[in-house]
This record gives sequence, structure tokens and C-alpha cells, in this order.
Amino acid sequence: MSNSKVAASIAEYMFIAASTLMFYDHLITIDQEMSWFWSGKWSVSRLLFFSIRYLPEIDIIIIMLIYYGNVGFSTCGRLSYAVLVLGVLTLLINQAALAVRVWYLFTRSRVMQNTVIAFAFTCMALTVVFAAETPDTRQQDTPNASFGCDYTVNQQTAWRMYFPPVTLHIALYGLTIYKTLTSTLIGEIRGFKGMMIDEGAHLYLLGTVALIFGLVGTAMPHDADVFVPASYSALVNVVISVAVTRAMLTLRNLAARLHVDPGWLLNHSELSRVRHRQGLHDSELLVEFDD
Repeated sequence: MSNSKVAASIAEYMFIAASTLMFYDHLITIDQEMSWFWSGKWSVSRLLFFSIRYLPEIDIIIIMLIYYGNVGFSTCGRLSYAVLVLGVLTLLINQAALAVRVWYLFTRSRVMQNTVIAFAFTCMALTVVFAAETPDTRQQDTPNASFGCDYTVNQQTAWRMYFPPVTLHIALYGLTIYKTLTSTLIGEIRGFKGMMIDEGAHLYLLGTVALIFGLVGTAMPHDADVFVPASYSALVNVVISVAVTRAMLTLRNLAARLHVDPGWLLNHSELSRVRHRQGLHDSELLVEFDD
């Protein structure tokens, strides 16, 4: 078996694993989704959740058609472009969700909020620009190794699409750690580790790792066993989708336990102004009032 066929097989197996992960995770969290997002007023958070949840699933279904639907040569190419567009949208929504989360951390600093938004928009714009260079627009005379259609990834530029989201993730994750470490609430309630886990920060870290895999894998065009799975398995977008939706659900669950608004919960500086002490139970917060 040639290297290209081996790489295509690896990509297909990884795609099957990613698909299983996505639909299984959706199945076991559908009750939380119904509780926190199926009712109430529309908001930015709700829109981001549904987008990051369902767009990758549509992406997966289209890839299933490409792999197993016995579609024609040209039809496969058009479906592959649709996969690229949905993948780019997933990257953009992921960046927006992370930016909104960090924006709430700095509600007392308009400068930091504006910096976060400006940096996020810059990275999102660059993602779109670089994604436009991802398809190899040269006429394909033979099916590519992965899809068997007139579409292939430009091996020299594919990695650029992942560079802005990786940069944004690392920068904003660093700000999250900084804000958590400097919060006076940390030592008094759950500690650094507990706060990061409760707010889902470890899940955003998982998303960062997935993006780094996409960046490194697509930057190695001469190693088909790495490049093809990174380009065609949909693993990166699936992990991002699962991580971000889980983080948003985790934050909603924590806010419900503490009976506070999720946005207020993220704002450590506002919480630090409240006189409080830990209750008898985990995540129980007792607030002290003056007479």
C-alpha cells in the first residue's frame, strides 16, 4: 500500500473516531443543552453555542457523503468546498466564543476589553484571508488521495489558516490565567485549579491543543501520514466544538449552582468586591451584608 493510501486510511479512521466523539458527546449533554439554551431570550452566547454545536455536525455529515456516498467527481469537489467553508466558520465562531469569555473577565477595564476585541477581529480576518488560499485551484486531473475528487488542499499554504486561531488562543488563555491568579476570590473559595476547572478553562486548553495539531500537521506537507489526517479528518473542528460547547455548559451549570449570572461569575474583579466566605458545601458562597 502506498504512503498516500496509508495516510488516507489514517485520516478515515480518525474521521470515524471524531464523528463518534461528536455525536456521543451531543447525546450525553442534550439534556443540559435543552435546559440552558433551548429557551429564553436570544443572546450572543446562545447564538455562539448553537453555531459551534451544529455547524461541525453538518460538516461531518457532508464528509460522510464524500467518503461513503459514492458521489461524482465534480460533486465531491463542491462538497469539499462546503466542508472548507464550514470548517472556517467553526474556527471563527470558536475565536469569537473565546474572545467573549475573556471580554467578561475585564469588565472594569475598557482598554483591555477593546484590546481583546480588536485582537480577536484581527485574527478572525486573517483566518478568512489565509483560508481563501487553502484550496488548490489548479485543475485536478486525478482524484486526490483522500476524497477521490477534483479538490485538494494547497500543501504550501494550508497551515496559515490555523496560525491566527492558535495565536489568539494562546494569548487569551494567558490572560485568563493571569486574571484568575490575580483574583482575590481564588484563595477564599476553590483555589486556582478549582476555579479554572469549574469555569471550563481546561476545555479551552484542549481546543488550543487541537489547533496546534492542525497547525503542525498542515505545516508538514512532505509527511503524508501527518498532513493528510490533519487536513481531511475533521478532528480539529470536532475537538474544538466539543471543548467549547462543554465549557459553555460547564459555566452555565456552575452559575446555576451559585444562582448567579454566567457573565457576573466570569468577572473575578467584580466578585472580589463582595464580602464573602465559603459555605459548608462545595461551590457554596455566603455573602455578608451590612445591617
